[in-house]
Amino acid sequence: MLSGLHEQDARTRDALLRVCDEGTKPSSIYVARTFSRLKTPLPADQYSDRNLPPRHLRPPAAQLIRSKGVAQQFILTALFEAQCAHGRAGTRQGVNQRPLAPRSRAHVDDAAWTDLILTPTAEHAPAAVRAVSRTDRRLRQIREALGTLASLELIALPEPGIQRDRYQQFQLLHEAPRPVGDPVPYRVPAPGWFGLFALDVAFFTSGWIHVLEPSEIAFLCMLQAHRDSPTRWPDRKLISIRGRDRVRYYGLGADAYRSHILLEDAGLLEVLNPVKRRPNGTVVGFDPHKPPPPMEFRIIESAFAQPALPAMLGALRRRAEQLGDR
Repeated sequence: MLSGLHEQDARTRDALLRVCDEGTKPSSIYVARTFSRLKTPLPADQYSDRNLPPRHLRPPAAQLIRSKGVAQQFILTALFEAQCAHGRAGTRQGVNQRPLAPRSRAHVDDAAWTDLILTPTAEHAPAAVRAVSRTDRRLRQIREALGTLASLELIALPEPGIQRDRYQQFQLLHEAPRPVGDPVPYRVPAPGWFGLFALDVAFFTSGWIHVLEPSEIAFLCMLQAHRDSPTRWPDRKLISIRGRDRVRYYGLGADAYRSHILLEDAGLLEVLNPVKRRPNGTVVGFDPHKPPPPMEFRIIESAFAQPALPAMLGALRRRAEQLGDR
């Protein structure tokens, strides 16, 4: 079972690397900060870890945490594909030209969307489900993801019945929908544009986009968006976010915040804890009149270059061993 997963992972990473190498070979993929962070914070007296804001009030990265399937994975991969394949800054994205699935054996070397998305859960499906080809399963999940993303106005689909395959004709929209007015078509950003945060291209080509849970990806996006904020000192590498800001700006609760544990075990983060905390996050000697300082995080950029699947399997194994020793 694991051997099949490793094979799928290797093929998907190879397809992503080909898209990168055959395109502009960017070192970073740029994402609008408003994909992860609200421009205006939600009211502090209404929302907290015990009372999270409703999903429709959260930024897209947080809205997609509980979405079924591969919607979050797909939208970020679509940004990667747009910036690699159509990398000239300001280029407006029209109707998708990449096939959802390989058209024929003659085009097997052309990466389709089913080649760029990994859906390892299918390996654990019942035998009757596994009888369906992997490509067909991925194609079904991609269509479901496109439907979810269309409901959030992150992509546009033709009206039903207008196109033979309306999902093939999707159009990428700006990754942070406008609160009013018509959706804005996506344009490839330039590194110097205001309001962006950067994801290392190896986040995609090494397979992290596929092996991390949606909450872990949303947590990483939060750290990157906060680190790349124009109001921060450019030489400051440590990132700290107070709980109220995490909820009010990023729409992330305590469960998503605990993603740092596995990300640290996988080597992507260095965590500096200024106070003594228990494994469940509570503080030893907590004083309600003097809230403890938040944890500080440092993103280990070089760690993204390692293949993600073996790194995450190792982190999960070590975490299980630690829990077993208690």
